[in-house]
Amino acid sequence: METNNKVNEIMKSLSKINISQPKINDGMKINDYTFTYMNLAFNHYTYFINKNLEELMSEPKPQYEEIKILYYKFIGLNDFIQAYVQFNSFIPIKPRLDDIFDLEFSFRMIGERYKKSKIQKDGIKLWTEEFEDIENIYETEIIQINKVEEISTQNIYTAKIFINYDDSFEETNDYFTKESNMMKIIGCNKYIIKLHKTYEKQQVLIFEYLESNLTDLFFKIKNKISILKKILINVLLALKCIHDNNIVHGDLKTSNIMVKSIIKPTEIVLIDFGNSFVENTKTLLLSTYPPPEFEDDEEENIYDRSIDIYAFGVIVKQLLEYDTDPNKEKFLQKILNKDPKKRFKTIDEIMKDPLFH
Repeated sequence: METNNKVNEIMKSLSKINISQPKINDGMKINDYTFTYMNLAFNHYTYFINKNLEELMSEPKPQYEEIKILYYKFIGLNDFIQAYVQFNSFIPIKPRLDDIFDLEFSFRMIGERYKKSKIQKDGIKLWTEEFEDIENIYETEIIQINKVEEISTQNIYTAKIFINYDDSFEETNDYFTKESNMMKIIGCNKYIIKLHKTYEKQQVLIFEYLESNLTDLFFKIKNKISILKKILINVLLALKCIHDNNIVHGDLKTSNIMVKSIIKPTEIVLIDFGNSFVENTKTLLLSTYPPPEFEDDEEENIYDRSIDIYAFGVIVKQLLEYDTDPNKEKFLQKILNKDPKKRFKTIDEIMKDPLFH
């Protein structure tokens, strides 16, 4: 009963918190990252409490105490930031961004542990029981890429972990669902990264492991134009394959093109289908290289394969920087033309261009 009252007391206090950025009359503005991470911390905390309140009340006291301590840290840090913004000239010390990172990370880890225990109670095998971490390759706010070893075979794979302490975190859920669904329907085995295993409840995808992407390779072979053109032709074949299946990659760039082997650098596969979509369907465009007419799009819209075609043009410009072929400039003028009507419309049309012959 005491725990119940304490949780209810925290929930009432939590509902009064406002961490939106206040208006600042003197034009001063605190670092945007501060508020970004305060919001992340707040979201992790409120999702976790709201979705698991009943289970929380029955958890062992040590875990409850840990959450309570973090709650008070959060309140204190939030109050300090609000005071700093509103009375900037009277507070000489800025809020420490590291403190906010630590707080957000702590909330996330509590949720991860809770989620793991919940999965185990349901009798589901954890992916970490079948794979062992070797090293972290890359990490963002919502995904973590790890090099892992399958315990039963000792084969090396790549684990794409969608950072999510709870199924309620919609943004992470959406990326995982989109990518796992796309991997099922694309079917271009030769040009697409191979999916080894899916752990749906834990939101983890296990892919084949490849060492290098095209960004890494370029700095080693930037003067080897014939090899780079062969690579570009294979990228075109990969795009043709997914476009023939009415799929748009949505975020084509050199870091999303993996090289199968340094010995055979022209063999490539596409990765990262979290921003992919079925052509001519409504979606939010998150391309690194969007066509100029879509650069300012912030809401869902209907897009087609022209998104990939323009991005391919940007890649050609990057990779063939040292190419003296006179056809290059004509090609770039067409594929990157500000007028979409003057650009290439299909991969077949691009492949007939003199630049690739």
